[in-house]
Amino acid sequence: MKPETFNYIWSQVEKSIGKIESKFTDDMKLKWKFERAYGREYSDIIKTEYEAIRDHLKQRCYKKVSDDELDDNKIDQHKIAACFCYALLCKKAFVFEMNDDIPADMLLSNYMLAYSVSLQIIYLCLIDLYLCSEQREKKKLATDLQQHGSLWVPDTTTTHDQYNLGRVKTLALNEYHNISFDLLTYADMMYWIEHYNRQILENNPFVDAINPSANFQD
Repeated sequence: MKPETFNYIWSQVEKSIGKIESKFTDDMKLKWKFERAYGREYSDIIKTEYEAIRDHLKQRCYKKVSDDELDDNKIDQHKIAACFCYALLCKKAFVFEMNDDIPADMLLSNYMLAYSVSLQIIYLCLIDLYLCSEQREKKKLATDLQQHGSLWVPDTTTTHDQYNLGRVKTLALNEYHNISFDLLTYADMMYWIEHYNRQILENNPFVDAINPSANFQD
C-alpha cells in the first residue's frame, strides 16, 4: 500500500476514534476508566498488524510464492477493508473497566471502530473509482456519494437491530464466544455493501463488476 493511501485511511481512523470518544462525557470516562490504549505509535502498530494479516492472507489463499514475491498477489478493496478491521480488533484502540452497568456504546466501542473504518475504506474506494472514471455521469456519482456522507445499508425489520449495529454486535459476540474472525467472509460482506451502494447510485440492479483503482490494491 502506498504510504499516502495508508495515511489517508489513517486520517479516517483518527476521525472515527474522535467521534466515538465524543459520545462519552468526562464523568463517564472517569467512572469506567475509558481511555485510548495507545499514543502516537498507534498508527505504526496498526500498519504492522495490517501488513502481517495481509501477508498471511496472501500466503494462504493465493498462489504459492516466496516472501519476495508477495507483492505480485494484490488484494482488492474488500480484503483491504477486512484486514484493517481485523487489525483494529487485534490491537484495540480503547481500554475501559468492565462491569454490569457499562453503557452499550462503550462496551461496543472497539468493534464499532473496526467496522466503521472498514466501511470508510469501501466509501473512499467508491469515490476514487467514480472520480477516475472517464464517463462524466460516473464522475457525478462521486459528488452524490460525498454529499450523502456515508454508505447506504439495507433496511431491517422492526424486530431486528439497525443493519450497522447488527454487524457491530456480531463482531463483539464472535470474539466473546472465541469464534475466529473470517477474513474472506467479512470481505464478501464488504463486496455486497459496495454492490448495494452502486445499485443505488447507478440506479441499476445489475451493475457490472469494476476493477479497483491502483490506490486500493495491496
